[in-house]
Amino acid sequence: MTQTPPLSAVEIAYKIQNGKVEPAGIIQAHLAHIARTDTDIQAWEYLNEDWISDQLRNETVRETVRGALSGVPVGVKDIIDCADIPCRYNSPLFQDRVPSEDARIIQQLKAAGAVILGKTRTTEFAYLQHCQTRNPHQHAYSPGGSSSGSAAAVAAGHVPLALGSQTGGSVIRPASYCGVFGFKPSFEAFSRTGVLQTAQHLDHIGVFARHLEDIGLICNVLMDAKGGDFSAAAMQRQQHSPHFVFDDRLLADEIMPYAMAPLIQLVSRLGAQVETISLDTEIQRFHHAHSVIYDREYAENIGPMIAANPALASDFTQNTVARGQQVSQSDYDTALAVRDEAIALFTELLGRNRYLLLPSATSEAPRFEEGTGNPACSKFTSLCGLPALSIPHLHGLSLSGPDGLPLGVQIVGAAGNDRGVIAAGRWLAEYCAENSTGER
Repeated sequence: MTQTPPLSAVEIAYKIQNGKVEPAGIIQAHLAHIARTDTDIQAWEYLNEDWISDQLRNETVRETVRGALSGVPVGVKDIIDCADIPCRYNSPLFQDRVPSEDARIIQQLKAAGAVILGKTRTTEFAYLQHCQTRNPHQHAYSPGGSSSGSAAAVAAGHVPLALGSQTGGSVIRPASYCGVFGFKPSFEAFSRTGVLQTAQHLDHIGVFARHLEDIGLICNVLMDAKGGDFSAAAMQRQQHSPHFVFDDRLLADEIMPYAMAPLIQLVSRLGAQVETISLDTEIQRFHHAHSVIYDREYAENIGPMIAANPALASDFTQNTVARGQQVSQSDYDTALAVRDEAIALFTELLGRNRYLLLPSATSEAPRFEEGTGNPACSKFTSLCGLPALSIPHLHGLSLSGPDGLPLGVQIVGAAGNDRGVIAAGRWLAEYCAENSTGER
């Protein structure tokens, strides 16, 4: 993979705020890097170059970038509305769709001074089949989905931050495959106004970054300071050590042994900080409920969008809609009741400073033609609305698979404890750095 621009979002904002760099230089550098590298990666659906060029030519960009994200280039998954920029859902049915208004989260980013560099590729209607985007580490492999372009763009250094979404595993899994931080907050922690709805009980907005402090910075903006100072959580080690729970048999039929091995090593290193539990039977029930809800709601939401010309939708989408239309009201109601059970279980299991450890994905990235991978490590967090963080590197752990592609460690917290999950990620990074035995 080509060398990436070194500056984090935190560094960019600081340097622009203090007059150490010009916004135009930052933006041009990122656009130039995209031009050099995206032919092979194909992370971008649309670059906002006309608007950016106009701003630079008229020297008005400085006035638009004042705030916590001053001049920070951001990529936006192409299911999120940005005014006067195409939003196509990777479907020929919507190739001419240009929203007139920004989604609420885009309004928040712009108010904080972020520069929307463009739209990153998504799978069709944000579901499981692959799009054009390739893994930036090895182009023969998948970047994951459905937030394929957002994860790949951040990993490739095209932008320091990108927005994605997760209904099953579409933030945490691509973050793992591409070797970047991915954060899926609690259900409805980020506004979904102006975002394609695929499953109203499951859809989440998420974010990607190469640095944990950048996750904290964007959370401060998108959560309107609710839940505390996320930047402090990402940058300062908390006083009270977190406690972790771990199930080494969780999803044993789906998680590859090499993907579980770093977690077992980490748990051994943490010692008394970790309690071993058994969740697998419950998780299987929760995953079934997730599938039922997803199928039914996908059919309700996407079915009418393709009804006028279904031939322009892929067979995959048509078959998914047809399957969802067969879900009975009784089965749907039962699945929603199981969702309530799952929420209650994790509310009891995960307290304010207690977190579940598990792999971010069942394996390293599959080959491109094999699809976007298995979302099993994240379906239950999407079902329950739990905050989850994928960590791409911890000192002393070998977070790579047999083909040399990245793996991630996932931290999951109680619903509403978004700041705690980020703080636990910082604590874990520092703990591993201090207690590493040097093995790789």
